Amino acid sequence: MRSVRKITCVVLLLVLILSGCSGLFEIKGLNTGTGAFLEDNTMDAVKEDVGPAPGGTLNLFMYRPNTLNPLTTKNQTVRHLSLFIFDQLFFEVGDEEVKNGLAESYSVSQDGLVFDFALRDKIFFHDGEQLSADDVAFTIEAIQKAGEKSIYHRNVSGIESVQALGRLGLKIVLKNPDPVFVNKLTFPIVPRHIFEEWPVEGHNEKLIPIGTGPYIYAAYDDNEITLTRNESYWYLDSDEGISHPLWIDKITFKIYANESDIMAAFQKKEVDIAYLDADTGVYSKRTDIYCNEYESDKFEILAVSPKGLKNSPVSDEAFRKAIIEYLCWYSEKEPVENGKAELNALFSFTRQNALDRRSTINALLEAGYKYDEEENILYSAKNGAKSQIVLQLLYNGVYEERTYFSEWISKALFEIGIKVSAQNVTSLDTQKAVASGSFDMIILGCRMPVSASLSEMPDLISESLAISGNNFVVLPLSRKNGVLLYHKNIKGPRKPIWKNIYNGWSEWYIVE
Repeated sequence: MRSVRKITCVVLLLVLILSGCSGLFEIKGLNTGTGAFLEDNTMDAVKEDVGPAPGGTLNLFMYRPNTLNPLTTKNQTVRHLSLFIFDQLFFEVGDEEVKNGLAESYSVSQDGLVFDFALRDKIFFHDGEQLSADDVAFTIEAIQKAGEKSIYHRNVSGIESVQALGRLGLKIVLKNPDPVFVNKLTFPIVPRHIFEEWPVEGHNEKLIPIGTGPYIYAAYDDNEITLTRNESYWYLDSDEGISHPLWIDKITFKIYANESDIMAAFQKKEVDIAYLDADTGVYSKRTDIYCNEYESDKFEILAVSPKGLKNSPVSDEAFRKAIIEYLCWYSEKEPVENGKAELNALFSFTRQNALDRRSTINALLEAGYKYDEEENILYSAKNGAKSQIVLQLLYNGVYEERTYFSEWISKALFEIGIKVSAQNVTSLDTQKAVASGSFDMIILGCRMPVSASLSEMPDLISESLAISGNNFVVLPLSRKNGVLLYHKNIKGPRKPIWKNIYNGWSEWYIVE
Protein backbone atom coordinates (compact mmCIF):
# COMPACT_ATOMS: atom_id res chain seq x y z
CA MET A 1 0.00 0.00 0.00
CA ARG A 2 2.83 2.32 0.95
CA SER A 3 4.58 1.60 -2.37
CA VAL A 4 1.35 2.39 -4.30
CA ARG A 5 1.07 5.74 -2.53
CA LYS A 6 4.74 6.43 -3.35
CA ILE A 7 4.17 5.69 -7.04
CA THR A 8 1.05 7.86 -7.05
CA CYS A 9 2.98 10.77 -5.54
CA VAL A 10 5.74 10.45 -8.11
CA VAL A 11 3.19 10.44 -10.96
CA LEU A 12 1.42 13.48 -9.52
CA LEU A 13 4.76 15.27 -9.13
CA LEU A 14 5.65 14.57 -12.76
CA VAL A 15 2.24 15.79 -13.92
CA LEU A 16 2.68 19.02 -11.96
CA ILE A 17 6.18 19.57 -13.34
CA LEU A 18 5.10 18.95 -16.93
CA SER A 19 1.95 21.04 -16.64
CA GLY A 20 3.95 23.85 -15.07
CA CYS A 21 6.36 23.80 -17.99
CA SER A 22 3.73 23.54 -20.71
CA GLY A 23 3.66 27.33 -21.14
CA LEU A 24 7.44 27.52 -21.39
CA PHE A 25 8.43 24.71 -23.73
CA GLU A 26 7.28 23.17 -26.95
CA ILE A 27 8.32 19.66 -27.85
CA LYS A 28 8.86 18.83 -31.50
CA GLY A 29 5.70 17.30 -32.91
CA LEU A 30 3.49 18.90 -30.25
CA ASN A 31 2.34 22.34 -31.34
CA THR A 32 0.91 24.33 -28.44
CA GLY A 33 1.13 27.61 -30.32
CA THR A 34 3.51 29.11 -27.77
CA GLY A 35 6.92 28.30 -29.18
CA ALA A 36 8.87 27.33 -32.27
CA PHE A 37 9.81 23.90 -33.53
CA LEU A 38 13.47 23.01 -33.63
CA GLU A 39 14.97 20.49 -36.00
CA ASP A 40 16.99 18.48 -33.51
CA ASN A 41 14.30 17.22 -31.09
CA THR A 42 15.27 19.79 -28.48
CA MET A 43 12.85 22.17 -26.79
CA ASP A 44 12.70 25.87 -27.64
CA ALA A 45 12.12 28.17 -24.68
CA VAL A 46 9.46 30.77 -25.38
CA LYS A 47 10.91 34.27 -25.28
CA GLU A 48 9.13 36.55 -22.86
CA ASP A 49 7.84 39.77 -24.42
CA VAL A 50 7.84 42.57 -21.87
CA GLY A 51 7.20 45.24 -24.50
CA PRO A 52 9.37 47.62 -26.50
CA ALA A 53 12.85 48.23 -25.15
CA PRO A 54 16.15 49.25 -26.75
CA GLY A 55 18.47 46.41 -27.71
CA GLY A 56 19.07 43.56 -30.07
CA THR A 57 20.32 43.00 -33.59
CA LEU A 58 18.06 42.75 -36.64
CA ASN A 59 19.50 40.37 -39.23
CA LEU A 60 18.42 41.14 -42.79
CA PHE A 61 19.53 39.84 -46.19
CA MET A 62 21.00 41.34 -49.32
CA TYR A 63 22.61 40.31 -52.59
CA ARG A 64 26.26 41.13 -53.15
CA PRO A 65 26.51 44.78 -54.20
CA ASN A 66 28.67 46.12 -57.00
CA THR A 67 28.38 49.57 -55.44
CA LEU A 68 27.05 51.11 -52.23
CA ASN A 69 26.22 54.35 -54.03
CA PRO A 70 22.45 54.47 -53.42
CA LEU A 71 21.87 56.71 -56.43
CA THR A 72 23.49 54.52 -59.06
CA THR A 73 22.81 51.00 -57.86
CA LYS A 74 20.34 48.73 -59.61
CA ASN A 75 20.52 46.23 -56.76
CA GLN A 76 17.18 46.35 -54.95
CA THR A 77 18.73 45.14 -51.70
CA VAL A 78 21.23 48.02 -51.74
CA ARG A 79 18.18 50.27 -52.01
CA HIS A 80 16.73 48.51 -48.94
CA LEU A 81 20.02 49.12 -47.11
CA SER A 82 19.92 52.79 -48.09
CA LEU A 83 16.48 53.22 -46.48
CA PHE A 84 18.18 52.90 -43.09
CA ILE A 85 21.21 55.14 -43.83
CA PHE A 86 19.60 57.95 -45.83
CA ASP A 87 16.45 60.02 -45.61
CA GLN A 88 14.25 61.25 -48.44
CA LEU A 89 12.39 64.50 -49.09
CA PHE A 90 9.23 62.44 -48.62
CA PHE A 91 8.80 59.07 -46.91
CA GLU A 92 6.69 56.29 -48.44
CA VAL A 93 4.13 55.06 -45.93
CA GLY A 94 1.82 53.12 -48.25
CA ASP A 95 1.15 52.27 -51.86
CA GLU A 96 1.20 55.70 -53.56
CA GLU A 97 1.10 57.44 -50.16
CA VAL A 98 3.86 59.67 -48.78
CA LYS A 99 4.48 61.99 -45.84
CA ASN A 100 6.97 64.78 -45.28
CA GLY A 101 10.56 63.76 -44.67
CA LEU A 102 13.44 66.20 -45.12
CA ALA A 103 11.00 68.55 -46.86
CA GLU A 104 9.09 70.54 -44.24
CA SER A 105 6.65 72.12 -46.69
CA TYR A 106 6.16 72.96 -50.36
CA SER A 107 4.02 74.99 -52.74
CA VAL A 108 3.11 74.55 -56.40
CA SER A 109 2.57 77.17 -59.08
CA GLN A 110 -0.83 77.49 -60.72
CA ASP A 111 0.39 75.87 -63.93
CA GLY A 112 1.80 72.90 -61.97
CA LEU A 113 5.33 73.42 -63.28
CA VAL A 114 7.17 75.11 -60.39
CA PHE A 115 7.63 73.51 -56.96
CA ASP A 116 9.13 75.48 -54.08
CA PHE A 117 10.35 73.43 -51.12
CA ALA A 118 11.40 74.45 -47.62
CA LEU A 119 13.76 71.96 -45.97
CA ARG A 120 13.84 71.21 -42.27
CA ASP A 121 16.51 73.04 -40.30
CA LYS A 122 19.20 71.57 -38.05
CA ILE A 123 19.46 68.19 -39.73
CA PHE A 124 22.96 66.74 -39.73
CA PHE A 125 24.71 64.06 -41.71
CA HIS A 126 26.44 61.28 -39.79
CA ASP A 127 29.78 63.10 -40.10
CA GLY A 128 28.41 66.24 -38.44
CA GLU A 129 27.91 68.37 -41.56
CA GLN A 130 24.56 70.12 -41.83
CA LEU A 131 22.08 69.28 -44.59
CA SER A 132 21.44 72.06 -47.11
CA ALA A 133 19.40 72.60 -50.26
CA ASP A 134 22.64 72.30 -52.22
CA ASP A 135 22.86 68.64 -51.19
CA VAL A 136 19.35 68.02 -52.55
CA ALA A 137 20.15 69.81 -55.83
CA PHE A 138 23.37 67.79 -56.12
CA THR A 139 21.48 64.54 -55.51
CA ILE A 140 18.98 65.27 -58.28
CA GLU A 141 21.70 66.26 -60.73
CA ALA A 142 23.75 63.15 -59.87
CA ILE A 143 20.76 60.91 -60.67
CA GLN A 144 20.17 62.77 -63.95
CA LYS A 145 23.84 62.38 -64.84
CA ALA A 146 23.77 58.62 -64.10
CA GLY A 147 20.75 58.22 -66.40
CA GLU A 148 19.50 54.66 -66.76
CA LYS A 149 22.30 53.38 -64.54
CA SER A 150 20.20 54.68 -61.64
CA ILE A 151 16.97 53.00 -60.56
CA TYR A 152 15.72 56.52 -59.79
CA HIS A 153 16.27 58.02 -63.23
CA ARG A 154 12.53 58.14 -63.97
CA ASN A 155 11.91 59.98 -60.69
CA VAL A 156 13.82 62.99 -62.01
CA SER A 157 13.39 62.62 -65.78
CA GLY A 158 10.59 65.21 -65.81
CA ILE A 159 12.71 67.88 -64.08
CA GLU A 160 13.76 70.81 -66.26
CA SER A 161 15.90 72.53 -63.63
CA VAL A 162 16.68 72.51 -59.93
CA GLN A 163 18.06 75.41 -57.92
CA ALA A 164 19.09 75.87 -54.30
CA LEU A 165 17.65 79.08 -52.83
CA GLY A 166 19.74 79.81 -49.80
CA ARG A 167 20.50 77.11 -47.26
CA LEU A 168 17.00 75.61 -46.92
CA GLY A 169 15.07 76.69 -50.02
CA LEU A 170 14.78 74.66 -53.21
CA LYS A 171 13.07 75.39 -56.53
CA ILE A 172 12.29 72.62 -59.01
CA VAL A 173 10.89 73.40 -62.47
CA LEU A 174 9.21 70.57 -64.41
CA LYS A 175 9.09 70.06 -68.16
CA ASN A 176 5.40 69.22 -67.95
CA PRO A 177 2.85 69.20 -65.11
CA ASP A 178 2.97 66.00 -63.07
CA PRO A 179 0.20 65.46 -60.48
CA VAL A 180 2.18 62.71 -58.72
CA PHE A 181 5.57 64.47 -58.76
CA VAL A 182 5.88 64.71 -54.96
CA ASN A 183 5.44 60.92 -54.73
CA LYS A 184 8.59 60.58 -56.82
CA LEU A 185 10.78 62.53 -54.38
CA THR A 186 11.46 59.38 -52.38
CA PHE A 187 15.08 58.76 -53.36
CA PRO A 188 18.02 59.02 -50.90
CA ILE A 189 19.41 62.51 -50.32
CA VAL A 190 23.21 62.33 -50.21
CA PRO A 191 25.82 64.90 -49.09
CA ARG A 192 27.66 66.65 -51.91
CA HIS A 193 30.92 66.75 -49.96
CA ILE A 194 30.97 62.94 -49.72
CA PHE A 195 29.44 61.76 -53.00
CA GLU A 196 30.86 64.28 -55.43
CA GLU A 197 33.85 61.99 -56.01
CA TRP A 198 31.98 58.67 -55.97
CA PRO A 199 32.05 56.73 -59.22
CA VAL A 200 28.82 55.49 -60.79
CA GLU A 201 29.95 51.92 -60.14
CA GLY A 202 32.45 50.16 -57.90
CA HIS A 203 33.30 50.23 -54.23
CA ASN A 204 36.34 50.42 -52.00
CA GLU A 205 36.90 50.80 -48.27
CA LYS A 206 37.28 54.57 -48.53
CA LEU A 207 33.79 54.96 -49.98
CA ILE A 208 31.64 55.15 -46.88
CA PRO A 209 27.93 55.90 -47.34
CA ILE A 210 27.01 58.81 -45.08
CA GLY A 211 23.46 60.07 -44.73
CA THR A 212 21.08 61.68 -42.25
CA GLY A 213 19.17 58.46 -41.55
CA PRO A 214 18.39 56.42 -38.45
CA TYR A 215 21.36 54.06 -38.78
CA ILE A 216 25.06 54.66 -39.40
CA TYR A 217 27.29 52.58 -41.65
CA ALA A 218 29.75 50.76 -39.37
CA ALA A 219 31.50 47.93 -41.24
CA TYR A 220 31.58 45.89 -44.45
CA ASP A 221 33.26 42.54 -44.90
CA ASP A 222 32.82 39.69 -47.37
CA ASN A 223 29.76 38.33 -45.62
CA GLU A 224 27.84 41.25 -44.17
CA ILE A 225 27.32 44.99 -43.79
CA THR A 226 26.72 46.33 -40.29
CA LEU A 227 24.78 49.44 -39.29
CA THR A 228 24.53 50.93 -35.81
CA ARG A 229 21.83 53.11 -34.28
CA ASN A 230 22.03 56.88 -34.82
CA GLU A 231 21.45 58.15 -31.31
CA SER A 232 20.99 61.72 -32.65
CA TYR A 233 18.46 60.91 -35.35
CA TRP A 234 16.55 64.11 -36.11
CA TYR A 235 13.20 62.39 -36.64
CA LEU A 236 13.03 61.35 -32.99
CA ASP A 237 12.39 64.98 -31.97
CA SER A 238 10.15 65.92 -34.90
CA ASP A 239 6.51 66.75 -34.13
CA GLU A 240 5.28 64.16 -36.64
CA GLY A 241 8.20 61.80 -36.11
CA ILE A 242 8.84 58.73 -33.99
CA SER A 243 7.51 59.21 -30.45
CA HIS A 244 10.04 56.87 -28.88
CA PRO A 245 13.71 55.86 -29.24
CA LEU A 246 14.88 53.59 -32.02
CA TRP A 247 14.50 50.21 -30.38
CA ILE A 248 16.98 48.14 -32.38
CA ASP A 249 20.67 48.61 -31.57
CA LYS A 250 22.19 47.19 -34.73
CA ILE A 251 21.15 46.02 -38.19
CA THR A 252 23.21 43.45 -40.04
CA PHE A 253 22.69 42.88 -43.76
CA LYS A 254 24.04 39.41 -44.50
CA ILE A 255 25.13 38.79 -48.07
CA TYR A 256 23.81 35.84 -50.10
CA ALA A 257 24.08 34.74 -53.70
CA ASN A 258 20.43 34.02 -54.47
CA GLU A 259 16.92 33.60 -53.11
CA SER A 260 17.34 29.91 -52.28
CA ASP A 261 20.36 30.73 -50.10
CA ILE A 262 18.30 33.39 -48.33
CA MET A 263 15.51 30.91 -47.65
CA ALA A 264 18.02 28.38 -46.30
CA ALA A 265 19.47 31.10 -44.05
CA PHE A 266 15.98 31.95 -42.82
CA GLN A 267 15.29 28.32 -41.94
CA LYS A 268 18.55 28.22 -39.95
CA LYS A 269 17.63 31.56 -38.29
CA GLU A 270 20.67 33.32 -39.70
CA VAL A 271 18.33 36.07 -40.90
CA ASP A 272 15.13 37.27 -39.27
CA ILE A 273 13.23 38.01 -42.47
CA ALA A 274 13.00 36.32 -45.86
CA TYR A 275 11.35 37.31 -49.10
CA LEU A 276 9.20 34.91 -51.06
CA ASP A 277 8.32 35.80 -54.64
CA ALA A 278 5.44 33.33 -54.77
CA ASP A 279 2.26 32.23 -53.01
CA THR A 280 2.46 31.75 -49.26
CA GLY A 281 1.91 28.00 -49.65
CA VAL A 282 2.88 25.96 -46.60
CA TYR A 283 4.39 29.00 -44.89
CA SER A 284 0.96 30.44 -44.13
CA LYS A 285 0.20 27.34 -42.05
CA ARG A 286 3.29 27.55 -39.87
CA THR A 287 2.79 28.80 -36.33
CA ASP A 288 6.46 29.48 -35.59
CA ILE A 289 6.72 32.42 -38.04
CA TYR A 290 4.74 35.41 -39.22
CA CYS A 291 3.72 35.47 -42.88
CA ASN A 292 2.60 38.75 -44.49
CA GLU A 293 1.41 39.18 -48.07
CA TYR A 294 1.53 42.49 -49.95
CA GLU A 295 0.87 43.70 -53.49
CA SER A 296 4.18 43.35 -55.29
CA ASP A 297 5.75 45.01 -58.32
CA LYS A 298 4.91 42.04 -60.58
CA PHE A 299 2.01 42.07 -63.03
CA GLU A 300 0.43 39.90 -65.66
CA ILE A 301 -0.70 41.98 -68.63
CA LEU A 302 -2.46 41.51 -71.95
CA ALA A 303 -0.71 43.42 -74.74
CA VAL A 304 -2.52 44.08 -78.00
CA SER A 305 -0.21 44.88 -80.90
CA PRO A 306 -1.03 48.02 -82.93
CA LYS A 307 0.64 46.21 -85.84
CA GLY A 308 -0.70 42.68 -85.52
CA LEU A 309 -0.33 39.81 -87.92
CA LYS A 310 -1.04 40.30 -91.60
CA ASN A 311 -4.48 41.89 -92.20
CA SER A 312 -5.28 41.70 -88.49
CA PRO A 313 -8.00 44.07 -87.21
CA VAL A 314 -5.92 44.89 -84.10
CA SER A 315 -4.11 47.48 -86.24
CA ASP A 316 -7.38 49.42 -86.07
CA GLU A 317 -7.54 51.57 -82.91
CA ALA A 318 -11.35 51.49 -82.85
CA PHE A 319 -11.22 47.67 -82.80
CA ARG A 320 -8.64 47.57 -79.99
CA LYS A 321 -10.63 50.08 -77.98
CA ALA A 322 -13.82 48.06 -78.31
CA ILE A 323 -12.35 44.73 -77.22
CA ILE A 324 -10.34 46.18 -74.30
CA GLU A 325 -13.35 48.05 -72.95
CA TYR A 326 -15.43 44.92 -73.46
CA LEU A 327 -12.95 42.79 -71.49
CA CYS A 328 -13.18 45.31 -68.64
CA TRP A 329 -16.95 44.81 -68.56
CA TYR A 330 -16.68 41.04 -68.97
CA SER A 331 -14.33 40.79 -65.99
CA GLU A 332 -17.15 42.04 -63.78
CA LYS A 333 -19.77 39.82 -65.39
CA GLU A 334 -17.69 36.65 -65.66
CA PRO A 335 -14.63 36.64 -63.37
CA VAL A 336 -12.08 33.88 -63.75
CA GLU A 337 -13.56 30.86 -62.03
CA ASN A 338 -10.38 29.41 -60.63
CA GLY A 339 -8.64 29.88 -57.31
CA LYS A 340 -5.25 29.90 -59.03
CA ALA A 341 -5.92 33.01 -61.10
CA GLU A 342 -7.50 36.32 -60.22
CA LEU A 343 -8.30 39.35 -62.35
CA ASN A 344 -7.48 42.11 -59.91
CA ALA A 345 -5.83 44.88 -61.92
CA LEU A 346 -8.28 45.70 -64.73
CA PHE A 347 -9.93 48.63 -63.03
CA SER A 348 -7.17 49.42 -60.57
CA PHE A 349 -4.63 50.42 -63.19
CA THR A 350 -6.65 51.48 -66.21
CA ARG A 351 -9.10 54.25 -66.81
CA GLN A 352 -10.85 52.40 -69.59
CA ASN A 353 -14.60 52.52 -69.89
CA ALA A 354 -16.56 49.30 -69.73
CA LEU A 355 -18.74 48.30 -72.72
CA ASP A 356 -21.29 45.53 -72.37
CA ARG A 357 -21.73 42.89 -75.06
CA ARG A 358 -24.35 44.72 -77.15
CA SER A 359 -22.54 48.07 -76.93
CA THR A 360 -19.31 46.38 -78.02
CA ILE A 361 -20.94 44.76 -81.04
CA ASN A 362 -22.48 48.12 -81.98
CA ALA A 363 -19.07 49.80 -81.67
CA LEU A 364 -17.54 47.16 -83.94
CA LEU A 365 -20.35 47.61 -86.47
CA GLU A 366 -19.65 51.34 -86.49
CA ALA A 367 -15.99 50.55 -87.11
CA GLY A 368 -16.95 48.71 -90.28
CA TYR A 369 -17.17 45.08 -89.15
CA LYS A 370 -20.16 42.79 -89.68
CA TYR A 371 -21.91 40.61 -87.14
CA ASP A 372 -24.08 37.56 -87.78
CA GLU A 373 -26.38 37.30 -84.77
CA GLU A 374 -27.67 33.84 -85.62
CA GLU A 375 -24.24 32.28 -86.07
CA ASN A 376 -22.55 34.57 -83.49
CA ILE A 377 -19.76 35.49 -85.90
CA LEU A 378 -17.98 38.80 -86.21
CA TYR A 379 -16.62 39.02 -89.72
CA SER A 380 -15.33 41.20 -92.48
CA ALA A 381 -16.81 40.91 -95.97
CA LYS A 382 -14.60 40.90 -99.03
CA ASN A 383 -15.88 40.15 -102.49
CA GLY A 384 -19.11 38.85 -100.96
CA ALA A 385 -17.35 36.26 -98.78
CA LYS A 386 -17.58 36.11 -94.99
CA SER A 387 -14.25 36.00 -93.19
CA GLN A 388 -14.61 35.48 -89.43
CA ILE A 389 -12.35 37.60 -87.26
CA VAL A 390 -9.67 35.34 -85.78
CA LEU A 391 -7.09 36.67 -83.33
CA GLN A 392 -3.90 34.97 -82.25
CA LEU A 393 -3.17 34.90 -78.51
CA LEU A 394 0.33 33.92 -77.37
CA TYR A 395 1.27 33.03 -73.82
CA ASN A 396 4.01 31.15 -72.04
CA GLY A 397 2.31 28.64 -69.75
CA VAL A 398 5.23 28.37 -67.35
CA TYR A 399 2.90 30.23 -64.98
CA GLU A 400 -0.32 28.28 -64.67
CA GLU A 401 -2.48 31.36 -64.30
CA ARG A 402 -1.62 32.45 -67.85
CA THR A 403 -3.39 29.36 -69.14
CA TYR A 404 -6.51 30.32 -67.19
CA PHE A 405 -6.30 33.91 -68.42
CA SER A 406 -5.99 32.73 -72.03
CA GLU A 407 -9.06 30.53 -71.61
CA TRP A 408 -10.98 33.43 -70.08
CA ILE A 409 -10.03 35.80 -72.92
CA SER A 410 -10.95 33.17 -75.52
CA LYS A 411 -14.35 32.63 -73.90
CA ALA A 412 -15.02 36.35 -73.57
CA LEU A 413 -14.22 37.15 -77.21
CA PHE A 414 -16.15 34.11 -78.44
CA GLU A 415 -19.28 35.70 -76.97
CA ILE A 416 -18.94 38.62 -79.40
CA GLY A 417 -18.19 36.37 -82.35
CA ILE A 418 -14.40 36.53 -82.35
CA LYS A 419 -12.42 33.30 -82.57
CA VAL A 420 -9.18 33.14 -80.59
CA SER A 421 -6.28 30.92 -81.56
CA ALA A 422 -4.51 30.53 -78.19
CA GLN A 423 -0.98 29.16 -78.38
CA ASN A 424 1.21 28.10 -75.46
CA VAL A 425 4.71 29.01 -76.64
CA THR A 426 8.21 29.20 -75.19
CA SER A 427 9.63 32.24 -73.49
CA LEU A 428 11.96 32.71 -76.46
CA ASP A 429 8.97 32.71 -78.82
CA THR A 430 7.27 35.46 -76.81
CA GLN A 431 10.47 37.52 -76.84
CA LYS A 432 10.75 37.18 -80.61
CA ALA A 433 7.10 38.14 -81.08
CA VAL A 434 7.47 41.22 -78.89
CA ALA A 435 10.69 42.26 -80.66
CA SER A 436 9.10 41.99 -84.10
CA GLY A 437 5.65 43.26 -83.15
CA SER A 438 4.21 40.39 -85.17
CA PHE A 439 1.46 39.22 -82.84
CA ASP A 440 -2.17 40.06 -82.21
CA MET A 441 -2.37 39.57 -78.45
CA ILE A 442 0.12 38.29 -75.92
CA ILE A 443 0.06 37.62 -72.16
CA LEU A 444 3.26 38.71 -70.44
CA GLY A 445 4.69 39.17 -66.99
CA CYS A 446 6.38 42.45 -66.10
CA ARG A 447 7.83 44.31 -63.14
CA MET A 448 7.08 47.88 -62.23
CA PRO A 449 10.26 49.95 -61.82
CA VAL A 450 10.73 51.46 -58.39
CA SER A 451 10.77 54.91 -59.95
CA ALA A 452 7.26 54.53 -61.40
CA SER A 453 3.85 55.37 -60.03
CA LEU A 454 0.90 53.07 -60.60
CA SER A 455 -0.78 55.53 -62.96
CA GLU A 456 2.24 55.34 -65.27
CA MET A 457 2.15 51.57 -65.62
CA PRO A 458 0.30 51.24 -68.96
CA ASP A 459 2.55 53.84 -70.62
CA LEU A 460 5.72 52.25 -69.26
CA ILE A 461 4.67 48.81 -70.49
CA SER A 462 3.82 50.20 -73.91
CA GLU A 463 7.20 51.87 -74.05
CA SER A 464 9.05 48.70 -73.04
CA LEU A 465 7.20 46.75 -75.74
CA ALA A 466 8.06 49.40 -78.35
CA ILE A 467 4.35 50.08 -78.90
CA SER A 468 4.22 53.47 -77.16
CA GLY A 469 2.32 56.26 -78.86
CA ASN A 470 -0.60 53.94 -79.56
CA ASN A 471 -3.87 53.84 -77.65
CA PHE A 472 -5.59 50.77 -76.23
CA VAL A 473 -2.63 48.41 -76.36
CA VAL A 474 -2.19 47.33 -72.73
CA LEU A 475 -4.63 45.78 -70.29
CA PRO A 476 -3.26 44.79 -66.83
CA LEU A 477 -4.81 41.48 -65.79
CA SER A 478 -3.46 40.84 -62.32
CA ARG A 479 -1.06 42.11 -59.74
CA LYS A 480 0.85 39.41 -57.92
CA ASN A 481 1.47 39.23 -54.21
CA GLY A 482 4.86 39.14 -52.58
CA VAL A 483 5.41 37.47 -49.21
CA LEU A 484 7.56 38.46 -46.24
CA LEU A 485 8.39 35.81 -43.67
CA TYR A 486 9.38 36.95 -40.17
CA HIS A 487 10.76 35.04 -37.22
CA LYS A 488 8.77 35.69 -34.09
CA ASN A 489 11.57 37.48 -32.26
CA ILE A 490 10.53 40.57 -34.28
CA LYS A 491 7.68 42.38 -32.58
CA GLY A 492 5.75 45.35 -33.92
CA PRO A 493 3.69 46.21 -37.00
CA ARG A 494 4.51 44.40 -40.22
CA LYS A 495 3.31 46.53 -43.15
CA PRO A 496 5.37 45.60 -46.22
CA ILE A 497 4.74 47.58 -49.40
CA TRP A 498 6.29 46.96 -52.80
CA LYS A 499 8.67 49.92 -52.56
CA ASN A 500 9.67 49.18 -48.97
CA ILE A 501 9.34 45.62 -47.73
CA TYR A 502 10.55 46.78 -44.29
CA ASN A 503 7.81 49.36 -43.91
CA GLY A 504 6.94 49.71 -40.23
CA TRP A 505 10.45 48.90 -39.01
CA SER A 506 10.68 52.02 -36.79
CA GLU A 507 8.17 50.37 -34.44
CA TRP A 508 9.96 47.03 -34.34
CA TYR A 509 11.72 45.72 -31.29
CA ILE A 510 13.63 42.49 -30.71
CA VAL A 511 12.76 39.91 -28.09
CA GLU A 512 16.07 38.23 -27.27
